[in-house]
Amino acid sequence: MGQKRPWGLTWRSSSLFVVGTVGIALFTDLFLYGIIVPILPYLLEDHIHIPHNQIQGYVSGLLAIHALASVLFSPIAGIIADRASTSAKLPFLGGLLALLLATLLLCLGQTFAVLAIARVLQGMSVAVVWTIGLALVRDTVGPEKLGTTIGSIFGFVSIGQLVAPVLGGVVYSKAGILGIFWMAFAVLVLDSVMRVMLIEKKTAERYVSAQQTEAGVSGSEEDDGDALVRDEAREEEPLLERQELRAYKLTGGESQTVITWAFPLISCLRHPRLLTALHLALSQAILLSAFDSTISTVAQEYFRFTSLEAGLLYLAIVVPYVIGGPIAGRIVDKRGPKGVAVFAFGFLVPSLSLLHLARPGGKDQVAIYCAILSLNG
Repeated sequence: MGQKRPWGLTWRSSSLFVVGTVGIALFTDLFLYGIIVPILPYLLEDHIHIPHNQIQGYVSGLLAIHALASVLFSPIAGIIADRASTSAKLPFLGGLLALLLATLLLCLGQTFAVLAIARVLQGMSVAVVWTIGLALVRDTVGPEKLGTTIGSIFGFVSIGQLVAPVLGGVVYSKAGILGIFWMAFAVLVLDSVMRVMLIEKKTAERYVSAQQTEAGVSGSEEDDGDALVRDEAREEEPLLERQELRAYKLTGGESQTVITWAFPLISCLRHPRLLTALHLALSQAILLSAFDSTISTVAQEYFRFTSLEAGLLYLAIVVPYVIGGPIAGRIVDKRGPKGVAVFAFGFLVPSLSLLHLARPGGKDQVAIYCAILSLNG
């Protein structure tokens, strides 16, 4: 007897559900990150009792710990994704477990060391979610639809980045730190349910094939669900491999050492476009980390904002990103990425230099700071 067919195999392995599950996972990651970062100064001062003049250093330290854990674990997550020939679901669930534990430690932690451990676990979870999650998307929709799908996912997950600081500030001001984490655990419940229910397409295909082999069912006798599973799997396979994809594909004829075989990225680094993309991604990550660690501190020190008001400040930098992202994506699809990248990073030079105009003060200074943040967004 073969394995019993899972309940809801057809819709649990559908492209919509798999992509939706990855989208919810990415949304959860950004949402939890967004509700924690704006309240870190208040958390450190009120619960860990860090002196006020040392808050900025500790906030930056927690952000750096998160980033370092993500950087160190991302290659490992990538190797796991490449080697997980049977299923990527197990490491995907492992990332969820790390995120659950990290959130629990942040909720209950009373020392900086506990918060640091929680941030390490969060960084590990980020590496798994973004690496294995996007690999799942690629395996599900295929390279032909990858750009459209990822664009749609990023449009959705940016909502989490947008609303998290605001909701975090509101809930913290009304219900305190426990209210923040009750909201976080509610989002994690939805994420957990979807990740557990997910069935990869290749796994669904094996169930269908095994069941038909055992029952001796011909292709013409497939039920509608089995036919849908097979048809979706075939639709995601490109009929012809694009010339540009072949140009960047490592072939067996290339001389590879054990190291380059284990870490294909080393061989890929010979492509200038990849090096440029990595440099731009690093620059963007540095800028985002800088804003994450300073906006809430500026709100507290310059404007004496509450946690709610500090959360609202993040809207100034996120809203332009949400609006401009799809527009930039369309231009990239039609004109290519070079012009957009040159313009965007060139525009950042004067925009970043304007940040020195921020001064302590009232509504006029808040308006100036928000305008500058919008330009950088």
